[in-house]
Amino acid sequence: MIPCAPVGMALPGLHGARRIALTDDGGGVATALVAELGRRGLPAEVLAEVPPDADAVVLLDGLAPLSSPDDAAAAARAAFRGARSVARRFEERGGAFVTVQDSGGDFGMGGRDASRAWIAGLAALGRTAAREWPKAAVKVIDCARGGRSAAEIAAALADELLQGGATLEVGLREDGARSAVEAACAPDPEARPKHASELAAALREV
Repeated sequence: MIPCAPVGMALPGLHGARRIALTDDGGGVATALVAELGRRGLPAEVLAEVPPDADAVVLLDGLAPLSSPDDAAAAARAAFRGARSVARRFEERGGAFVTVQDSGGDFGMGGRDASRAWIAGLAALGRTAAREWPKAAVKVIDCARGGRSAAEIAAALADELLQGGATLEVGLREDGARSAVEAACAPDPEARPKHASELAAALREV
């Protein structure tokens, strides 16, 4: 996770969207986000199922309280149904597709709450969508709920949607810090450490 500031631009596909569909988190965030986006000029609605004609989709299933792995599996299935509903449209015409989960604001890398690891499949769904729908703008958000109110979380999500640009994987911590996932090659465990003279020679060649 690399700390980064928002770029100051909206996720492509949001402005001009005629139908922005939100799924319900069951905790009030969806309703608050509809109101927050409305104040910022984007009409949105909370729907039980994602309609095939949606121009933008924000899946909030990953914010729902989890009492067991079965709850996480149900949230993942609901998110998959939402993705499948717009798959053909987004593949052919593009759109905005967003998944939101709560696994600590760092995609579980900090190990704060092992029970939330079951929701990680939503991030995988978003990454897959980004590959399969090259015309669509996809964003995967890990928003730590913590002790924040639904309105506070909705404001943080609206800020990310309208200021975070096209960054694919973004973590939003409870304290307001923003970071992005940066892929890096793992070191080869069998690689022999270089001696100081070898490192010096390599640097001279660069």
